[in-house]
Amino acid sequence: MRLLSLARTLVSFLKTGIALTILLNASTAKAQMVGIAALLNPEGSRLFPQAFVAPRHPGKPDPRWRSFNWHYTDLAAGKSEYRLFFYEDELWTARFVVPRIQAQVEALTKLFKFSPPKKFSYLLFTSLRDFQQANIFFITEGVQGITSTTEATMAIPYLGQARAFDHVSKHEMIHQFQVQKLQSKDEYRAAEMEAMIPLWFIEGMAEYHSLDGMDPESRMYLRDVILYPDKKRDYSIPGFFEDGALDFIHVYKIGQAKITFLETEFGSGTSQRILDHLATGEGKISWSFRELVSADLKRTPEEIETRWTDYLKRAYQHEANQHREQIDDAVVMKEPGENLDYFDLSPDGNLLVYREVDPLIGVASIRLFDFKSKKTMECARDRQPNLLSLYFLQNPTVTVSANLVSYVVETTSGPELETRRILRDPSGEIELLDPIRTRLHANGLIQVSSIAFSPDEKSLALVGLTPKGWTNVYVLDLSKGIPNHVSVAPLKQITDGHYNWRTLNWNHGKLLAASDRTDNGKEGIFAIDPKTGTLRQLTSPGKEQIAPEWLSDVGAPSFVYQSWETGSSQIHQWAGGSSFALTDVKTGLFYPKVRAGSLYALAFKSGRYRLVRFENFGKVIKDNVSSRKIDSTQLMGPVGLSPAAAPWSPELAEIPESQIHSYRPFITSGMRIDGLFAYFGSGSVGGIAASVSDLMRNYNISGEFSVLGSLKYTNAYLFFSSEVGRLKWTTGAYGIVQPRLDTIFHTDDFTRTYLHREYGVLGALQYPIAAFSYIDLELRIGAVKRSDISDPVIAPEWEAVNPGSEFHLGPIVRLGYDGILYEAYTGPVSGFGILVESDTSFFPRRQATAQRVRLDVAQYFQLTGRTVLALQGMTGVAWAKDFGNAFLVSSDDILRGYFFLDNRLYGTYLAAVKSEIRFPIGTLFGFPPLRGLVGGDLGTVYRNPGDAGKRISSSYTGGLSLNIPPLSVNFMLSYPIRTAPGPVDSPVAHFTLRYLYL
Repeated sequence: MRLLSLARTLVSFLKTGIALTILLNASTAKAQMVGIAALLNPEGSRLFPQAFVAPRHPGKPDPRWRSFNWHYTDLAAGKSEYRLFFYEDELWTARFVVPRIQAQVEALTKLFKFSPPKKFSYLLFTSLRDFQQANIFFITEGVQGITSTTEATMAIPYLGQARAFDHVSKHEMIHQFQVQKLQSKDEYRAAEMEAMIPLWFIEGMAEYHSLDGMDPESRMYLRDVILYPDKKRDYSIPGFFEDGALDFIHVYKIGQAKITFLETEFGSGTSQRILDHLATGEGKISWSFRELVSADLKRTPEEIETRWTDYLKRAYQHEANQHREQIDDAVVMKEPGENLDYFDLSPDGNLLVYREVDPLIGVASIRLFDFKSKKTMECARDRQPNLLSLYFLQNPTVTVSANLVSYVVETTSGPELETRRILRDPSGEIELLDPIRTRLHANGLIQVSSIAFSPDEKSLALVGLTPKGWTNVYVLDLSKGIPNHVSVAPLKQITDGHYNWRTLNWNHGKLLAASDRTDNGKEGIFAIDPKTGTLRQLTSPGKEQIAPEWLSDVGAPSFVYQSWETGSSQIHQWAGGSSFALTDVKTGLFYPKVRAGSLYALAFKSGRYRLVRFENFGKVIKDNVSSRKIDSTQLMGPVGLSPAAAPWSPELAEIPESQIHSYRPFITSGMRIDGLFAYFGSGSVGGIAASVSDLMRNYNISGEFSVLGSLKYTNAYLFFSSEVGRLKWTTGAYGIVQPRLDTIFHTDDFTRTYLHREYGVLGALQYPIAAFSYIDLELRIGAVKRSDISDPVIAPEWEAVNPGSEFHLGPIVRLGYDGILYEAYTGPVSGFGILVESDTSFFPRRQATAQRVRLDVAQYFQLTGRTVLALQGMTGVAWAKDFGNAFLVSSDDILRGYFFLDNRLYGTYLAAVKSEIRFPIGTLFGFPPLRGLVGGDLGTVYRNPGDAGKRISSSYTGGLSLNIPPLSVNFMLSYPIRTAPGPVDSPVAHFTLRYLYL
């Protein structure tokens, strides 16, 4: 009974202490990026031998393989001090951003009437790839910048786009000021205030001040949500005090509109005054945000709501009415689905290539549609072992010609170009040949976009980002065929400078491109000679102008482009040095293409991009050309500029070499506390655990001390881990206590257990073989002591064969592959995973060996939406001359026809599978965390090879899950169909607290 009590205590620990650890330190992003390799699972840490077994995922290896050679310099703007971190090749970028950061800090000091008292760390990156490779934060695709709310640290990438950097950097800097201001008086009260403040207020304020009010793009989002609401998707304007959906438009853009409302309707500085109330603790502690704002504005909440509604009508409904065209006036193309992100058309208009993004799991795919045969083919899908990302957020990384389709893919090594040849058989059907990869990262490019074929398909132009932080235009030679995994691709650089380039188009022997190489730093349209690199500015932008495309068959060179000149994103035409607005839709149009007299573009409606076609544009376009005398030489002269203005020049800060220091872990910036908690329970159960790391989270020190009912039952460890580079490692000391199955005096009808105490040192390595596969190696060196046999009758005899402690060597080898994809409220959605583990124990004194081999397999099928078919199985065998580590199956997870810790769950042989359908219930009434489960399992756990058939059991299960990321609370009722000989069968209730992403 004492051993049974200890085992139940261990289970209690797993269900509480470990769950609390995960709750405090895990996230959806971490689960998606790293899987569970670095997290605790129901069996406990994989660094120790498992006492309990349950179906498990392999866990993805950490994809952050890059080692950064960090440097830093200490700077100040007024009273505000900060430390700028940058790595090799970033010195120019650091010099470029320092004046901009200084200006931001000075401006925000005046705005907030506050200087951050804590010196903060500003980490600079020069690509999204590097941003995602750093250990300091877990960065998912789409995140442009991040600021910690628990420590004075922020991280921003500079992608060669000065204006975009200014926006993101100032946005995150505002968060730095917000956090430090809220925490400046009382950090404990600040936590209460931060919990009370709605997210839209925090993000809306950052957007409002970083964009100088309500910018044209943000106004477009507001017009869209007012004109085209979608109540089924919760896409509508919420009340002023309501949060609405937690998405980009509701949190950031409608939040920005709410701050604008406060500033314009109640006076400049209103939002700052509200923040001051929260920071200084003015008002009653019991007040809600609604009550605090109401008291500050001296208006009732109802009056504020009424005024908010009136403001929306005046500011955005009226503005929408000024635009004459509805999106519905165009033909909405049905070929791309509702998850369209970007598109391109072949020059002859016969082929459409488009990128879609699954909103549930974030998987991007590229599809090719043939207008002649009405056939759609999938070109590629990301989240694959050698295709990590196809990008999204309207990134122009895909193009198509009459015979080729190309797209940029992200791999573990960097960007590569994947090209597929298109064939058409005599019947008119198209066929895609196998993809060919060109390794652009071998040419020193760390990010690639804006690709465009030449008309003869012998060249491909692209925009590449280098480690220096510069984007320039390059031309890839295809005249000798598509480069296929050559060491260095035949790539020619045709521009050279710090200016940003994007959205290329190639025709009439010239490249068209958008660039901020203008006098005011706003993007205008340029023509570039792809042979010589000679360029000329064609437009003088007052607002951003991008996505130019040459027009064909209009009698003279002319092009269309996207511009915000009229206050919204419309399609314009350039002809003879003059521009004309071709459209006037109520929201916005993007990335124009003209084919056969029709205008194609992305249209924004109901929070989504749709591919639309405006017909009968051919005559309008030709009339604009014929009404002007156009000389083709104008394309290489300063057309539209009188005189041609010199482009802006960057201000570069001087950073003396003596003020640049090398980063030293734990010394440069001390230690950061990643986790610290204590837990306790009845029966003298308790413990404390802590984890600290250096600023960059390259190295981690973690420890735990827990008492399970008595000092006799103590677990403890102290580990030091490295997360630097591709190879991860851990080393340290440990001591554990586990119940084990006695295999010396065992009988079929009686289970005896004993205490297995193990203490010593260990070292563990994990090496990613590829993005989703890895090998783990571990070695434990120490001593083992066995005691407390559960049967006092045989205790003397048992202790005689097991006197004292003995030396122990424990090597472990694991091979894993994990291609499983996750969703926040669902957990695993689709994909396959497999894990093979071999755990060996050598006892030199007795010249004995104990071995345990195990295989886990998981396969998930997304049936529809959040409805998932889950298949999991595990099998294993353990053998030893004397003392082995047998299996104790967790019936909360599989073989649920047994009560937990039933004797029939012990064995040295194991084979079990389970099948479940997991489906949403709460979405029917607006509560997505609530889900249902039905399933069944089948398996056997036995001790003698001939008993497999006699020990078979099976059951069926129904239950409910409350998935509150990152935890899942489950209640299940299982009905045995068949069990091994033992107690009378009866329904079994299971209640579990699990990490959602297992």
